[in-house]
Order: sequence, then C-alpha cells, then structure tokens
Amino acid sequence: MLQHLLTYAEKRGLVAEEGFNEKRPLKWLISFDGQGRNPQVILLGDGKSGQERRCPDAGTKAQGKEGAHFLADKLSTIVLYDQGSDKPSTDNLKFNFFVDMLQRASSVMPLLSAAANALNSSENITSICRQLKQMKKSSAKDSDFATLQIGQTILLDCPEWIDWWRKEFRLQRVTHEKKSNKDGVKMRCLLTGELI
Repeated sequence: MLQHLLTYAEKRGLVAEEGFNEKRPLKWLISFDGQGRNPQVILLGDGKSGQERRCPDAGTKAQGKEGAHFLADKLSTIVLYDQGSDKPSTDNLKFNFFVDMLQRASSVMPLLSAAANALNSSENITSICRQLKQMKKSSAKDSDFATLQIGQTILLDCPEWIDWWRKEFRLQRVTHEKKSNKDGVKMRCLLTGELI
C-alpha cells in the first residue's frame, strides 16, 4: 500500500529529490564582486520569511558540529555571524566544512573557488558581520539562512554544481551509515523495499 502512495506522489511531483530542500527560506544574499572582494549583504524576500528556493540539503549531517549544507546555510555557518557579539565567532568546524565543500566543488564550477577564497578573508567576514548588525529593516539572526553571489552570478542558480552535489550527498550518506552501522545490520525500507 505504501508503495502505491509513493508512486502516486512521484507521478505528481510531490516527492522532493533526496539531498535537496525544495522550499528553503533564504533571508540573505552575501554578494562579492568578481574577485571575491567588496562584500555586500542583501535582504531577500519581504524581510520576514525570506525567499523560498531549491537548495542542497545535507540532512541531519548539517545538524552536527562538523557538518554543513552546501551553498546555502545559516549565517553562523557561512560567515561566522553571532548576533550576540560584535565580532565574528571564532573559527569553527562547520564553517571549515562549508568552505572545504566549495573548494572541492570548484573542480566542476571554478567560480566556487572565488567564493571559498572570499569567505576565507577575515576582512570580508568582519565587514559582512558588521553590515548584518547594522541592518535596520530586518534584524539578522545567526540561524537565518543565506546563500552566495560572485559578481552577477547567484551560485544556487548555476546548474554545474548539481551533479557534483548528488555524488557528494551520496558519499556523505554512505560514510555516515558506515560510522553509525558498525555491525553491518541493514533494515528494509517500508516504502521501496530496498535494504538500507
């Protein structure tokens, strides 16, 4: 019976592709010039809920101390923003993982390397956090989601990264499953019947 429900949902486009969030509310766009300098913070949407966008989603891995979503994540992850402090938070594992993913994906989309380099600049990070603190229309929270722009290109809008992310997501999932399932026991998915 569940298989019929899954088939029905797939035929009508009601099932989101694994590794993606179809309607993530993005509140901020962190924009750099073509060389990864001159950061600007742009409010998206109505200032309250943001703009819903299709984004990569790492699932529960992004909830841990060492994981992050790809291309769109919380301000605390992308730019080390801490709304309770005047300075960016100290270097953290989530930020490092986010920047590392950008560098690895630059093999298929070189513009991502410029984004990673821009985020590795302490001057850029300090400027972005200062701008976020000064926003009058809508106060920025470290839990608000944001994405990146280099020059005139919003990175989420480029198709080059999509296949890379699908492979990366599967790799992360397999690695996580191996760590969490040390005894090798698999379970059967009630929807598809596959062993997982």
